[in-house]
Amino acid sequence: MAPYSSLYFDYKGNVFPCFANKHLCLGKYSSQSITEIWNGDSINNLRKSIENNTFNQGCHLCKNKLLQRNFSQVYARRYDYLSPSKQGFPTSIEVQLSNQCNLNCIMCVVTADHSSKINISAFRTYIKEIIPYLKNASFSGGEPFLIKEYFDIWEDFYNLNKDCRISVNTNATVLNEKVKDILDKLKFNISVSIDGFSKETFEGIRIHSNRDVVYDNLQFFKNYTLRNNTFFNVKICALKQNIHEFPELFNYFNQENISIILNEVVYPLNTALWNNHSSKIKEIIGFLEQKTPAFKSSGNSFSNSVVWKELLKMLLNYYNDALKFEAFIQKNKSLTDEIKEKVYKKLRPVFANQNELNSFITIIDNYSQNEKELKILYFFFLIAPFDRMIGEIEVRDEQEVKKIFDNIIKHFEWS
Repeated sequence: MAPYSSLYFDYKGNVFPCFANKHLCLGKYSSQSITEIWNGDSINNLRKSIENNTFNQGCHLCKNKLLQRNFSQVYARRYDYLSPSKQGFPTSIEVQLSNQCNLNCIMCVVTADHSSKINISAFRTYIKEIIPYLKNASFSGGEPFLIKEYFDIWEDFYNLNKDCRISVNTNATVLNEKVKDILDKLKFNISVSIDGFSKETFEGIRIHSNRDVVYDNLQFFKNYTLRNNTFFNVKICALKQNIHEFPELFNYFNQENISIILNEVVYPLNTALWNNHSSKIKEIIGFLEQKTPAFKSSGNSFSNSVVWKELLKMLLNYYNDALKFEAFIQKNKSLTDEIKEKVYKKLRPVFANQNELNSFITIIDNYSQNEKELKILYFFFLIAPFDRMIGEIEVRDEQEVKKIFDNIIKHFEWS
């Protein structure tokens, strides 16, 4: 439902159809009105693509999950609750104006300070036009409760449309009077990021956090949503560093009747589960099958059982892909033009046009004069579930892309 009901605004002034589609820029909010963007050719072509089931306008993440029948991981599901707009402009917006954060999570892809590069005052004026008509507004970071500009915008919602549902994804480390005050003024849906059960694992992943404080604050946010009849869930990244605690995490949140959303991590490679040899992935699957949590037949526990099954399905896909790739590299010891052509064909559907693809291939080729390093990069893009990562690369500068490539060279399991 995203292109029929929602728009996504980023810190550079770009407007996208949703948070998962960073390939199709619909326009700039510094130079186009919301109605111009909402009724423009780009978004209308996207809608036609979806209606025709082609998904060729940047929707590769969702398309691949649908083809894998991994339905709980289809990002489009997160927009299913929205109704199509009949007003000539969106009824929902997503805003990411900053990545300001107080943690340094090991799986975070942020490599630089992405503070807003736009005039915040002008942006507030820009969206005031539609605030009275919005039913939902989502704010991400960074840590939303640390971003001053969000509080200013939330005050606009309080003055213009206090019935609008505000959604945030928080690390639950910030719970002061300022936060409690705005929570009391508006109706917030709250997602809390939780990536470990034990103190050692949690704080080893979410650097600078305090596990006990976060779990206490989680209860506050849960009780807030119960009182206000809003939504609450936890989001868990599936990582090399925490997969051994997934049975405990699921058992705990089943007992708490809290819904779990699973985040697939494809990068950084030192955290990504797909970046394992087939024998290791098989070992992980066996462990999880032996430690299957206790699920109930109703409520959030039941929905969590579906997420658990999708986790196992995701790992099985990783396992099968790893087997195929291991057979491939046994036959292909060096980088050849044929392998480059395979990568080229795999990347082609992801980019909006030929020039963007050619530019990206040039970035790869110019990264290093070392044949081994180039081989690692090409082999990586041959096997990696790279769709989301490509989207992140496209919105980063050359130095940030180099850091991403550095991580690939260092941590790719088949290097």
